[in-house]
Amino acid sequence: MTDVAMTTPTYDEKAKPRRVPKGLLPSSWVGQSVRIDYESPEGAATASGVLADVFGAGPCIKTGYGGRTLISWDRLVLVELVGN
Repeated sequence: MTDVAMTTPTYDEKAKPRRVPKGLLPSSWVGQSVRIDYESPEGAATASGVLADVFGAGPCIKTGYGGRTLISWDRLVLVELVGN
């Protein structure tokens, strides 16, 4: 068996995670109808539904099909209330 030297990893400045503060939505918006514009792999996209909750990863909405969708803060462009 050969000995393999252990090395200390080097961290490139570009490899560090972003330290951008994330804005949170007001808690009064939970349960309200919202429209969310975001960037998807295909380009700009829009989702609408009822804001179910706000997590550290992003807002979660209940869609019209009964599912829940979590959209990352990194992809989010706009969140606005929709008149009921």
